[in-house]
Amino acid sequence: MLMTRHCKQSKQSGSIALMVLLFLPLLLVMGGLGADLGKLYVTKSELQNAADACALAGAAQFDGLSNEQTRASGAGLTVAQNNRAYFQKNAIATGEVTITFPSTSNGVNGKYLRCSITRSGISNWITPLLNRIGGSVNATQALTAVATATTLPSQTACAIPIGICQPDVAGKNPGDWLAGVASPNNGNKDTTLSGHFRWVDFTSGGGGANELADTLSGQQSTDCSVKASADQYIGTPGYKASLRDDFNTRFGIKKKNTASSGYFPDTSGKGYYNPAQTNRYAADFSPNAVPNNTPYSDISGISISNAFAYMPSTDLKAYGTNRRVAIAPVVDCTTMKLKSFVCIFLLHPMPTTSGANFNMYLEYLGNASTSVTPCSKSGGLVGGGSVLGPKVAALVE
Repeated sequence: MLMTRHCKQSKQSGSIALMVLLFLPLLLVMGGLGADLGKLYVTKSELQNAADACALAGAAQFDGLSNEQTRASGAGLTVAQNNRAYFQKNAIATGEVTITFPSTSNGVNGKYLRCSITRSGISNWITPLLNRIGGSVNATQALTAVATATTLPSQTACAIPIGICQPDVAGKNPGDWLAGVASPNNGNKDTTLSGHFRWVDFTSGGGGANELADTLSGQQSTDCSVKASADQYIGTPGYKASLRDDFNTRFGIKKKNTASSGYFPDTSGKGYYNPAQTNRYAADFSPNAVPNNTPYSDISGISISNAFAYMPSTDLKAYGTNRRVAIAPVVDCTTMKLKSFVCIFLLHPMPTTSGANFNMYLEYLGNASTSVTPCSKSGGLVGGGSVLGPKVAALVE
């Protein structure tokens, strides 16, 4: 009985070994197929991530200026090349990236950037062995990832606390000036905006003048939580202490004997000025900038008292950023309800020596809610429905 059982076990062991030998090639092929497919899946995902980043970076350059496609291509290509593929081993090469600007996407007309990334010559590790038993498998594979982006209204905005009355932007074209009045309060340094402009408080009085001052001076660079819903109420602050001085920091104007490091000016100070142009804003900022202490001879009444000083150009470069192109809310100045957002350029500082009313000017650069403007790179999440926020880059396919 024992010998019979031993013989049966030997026969079973031999049968299992034989079956393993018979199925081993198939198991190897299946394992190799899984490895090859997994490699292609990972590489495809990496290429898609690179294409998405490329399209978003390029679309973020849409600002309505003449060289936007050149800048968009450069930005998209740079971001794509910062990505890697094939298990993060190989950088994306210039020749693998194709950037185009279609005028439609999914049947919708508009302005789009499409980024296509193709990686060829991806070796198959195991599956070509099938060719030895009558299969037809290529030794290498090619993968392509495509992404398309455009600009769409955001659900929030990063805005400065200057509200522009709705009728005063009707019919305006980029380059037109918006005029208002700034009125000193009892001769001190408080400044009230009237006429076409209002100081506005996005938190409906919660922060008041201190919040506005921090937003204007750069202690709080902008209020980036402004809800972009139609007819949202925007409050008006009460006491407006020192807002003129905080506004002027954007032009590199500070109190004497104070360190420049505590301010956040525009890199150009009072620049962006080209006498040959009818408007002041230009895409290539620095070449159009004049020395930051040059007076604005074409806008009367602007003078700075001896208590203030202009930052030297070295400090503007060290501490400055883009502070004069900004987003401003358009409001119904009777009800103080939000109607849209516009992109504006801050043309000049406020005078510190005159106690009289003076004209205040902003340059209109476009409706940030409906058109592509230099404010399109303001950031934020894309909204839906009735949102009015400035346009931001978003993937559409």
